[in-house]
Amino acid sequence: MRKAEKGGVLSVDEISSLLDVKEASEEARELFEVSRFLADKLLHQRGRIWCAIGLDYRPCKVKCNFCSLSEWWGLVEKVYEMPKPDVLKLARSFIEKGAHYVVLRTTEFYSPAKLVELGYDINSIKPRDVRLVANTGEVSINWLKKMKEAGFEGLYHTVRLREGIDTSIKPEIRLRTIKAIREAGLKLYYLVEPIGPEHTNLEIAQAIDLMRKLRPSLIGAMARNPVPGTPLARYGRISEFDLAKVVAASIIATLPMHEGVEAVCVHPPSKLACKAGANTLVVDYGAIPREKDFVLGAWRGFDVKDAKKMLREGGYEV
Repeated sequence: MRKAEKGGVLSVDEISSLLDVKEASEEARELFEVSRFLADKLLHQRGRIWCAIGLDYRPCKVKCNFCSLSEWWGLVEKVYEMPKPDVLKLARSFIEKGAHYVVLRTTEFYSPAKLVELGYDINSIKPRDVRLVANTGEVSINWLKKMKEAGFEGLYHTVRLREGIDTSIKPEIRLRTIKAIREAGLKLYYLVEPIGPEHTNLEIAQAIDLMRKLRPSLIGAMARNPVPGTPLARYGRISEFDLAKVVAASIIATLPMHEGVEAVCVHPPSKLACKAGANTLVVDYGAIPREKDFVLGAWRGFDVKDAKKMLREGGYEV
């Protein structure tokens, strides 16, 4: 931690050692103090709200052992795609309530042409300081360039923990898309996810290392929600402390070597992670891979108002 405070770059083993700290220990207190210090120095205690709209609720052909939408688990019984007027109404509502990011999330095989069309429409109604982001599948460089022209600021894309083992997509395919995102002039938004109790500290440290090397504009961590009926549900969920610990280690490992970070995100929302330096919370709506059904409303009732309250209680300006 002293090394990181002085601008030193940690090794994977050093990152892993940060994840070894125990709850309620003096080391844990120091870990969160250092990560918050580094985050505040770069992000100036500004809170951010990430509003994600899940556009299509349908069985996805990709086999991800944690995702409720994979056709392999048979959890999706009805197909539903949010009509464009509803998407625009919801985007406008999020913007009026104070969203900093409007994110269009899709399954792997949603039409990129539809995303481009929505991009133009949302870009015409949003202020310049609200960022439009896509969270979609493996998109070609040509479509990425069209998304850039339509007003998208960047894409959320990540190499997931145990990619190619718990998913049917190889890591190199994800990395190829990330390279294309860069080449198209778009920002990369990236979390270490989806973290479960079975993941070792070394695995997580290696994932943090890959994240920082890819130099995304948003970093952080997401815990896996154990959806009944999916193969990994049997492992349960990690604690809030363990999630906050990954956020803290991500900050300490990344910020000394990458000043291009504009936000540190945690999902699901966590007061402890905010204390550790997470300044960005997620409001989820619609088709959510962590939920069995299409959600007509904020996921788990956590809306923009709640996000603002949690961030302000964490010492952030929103």
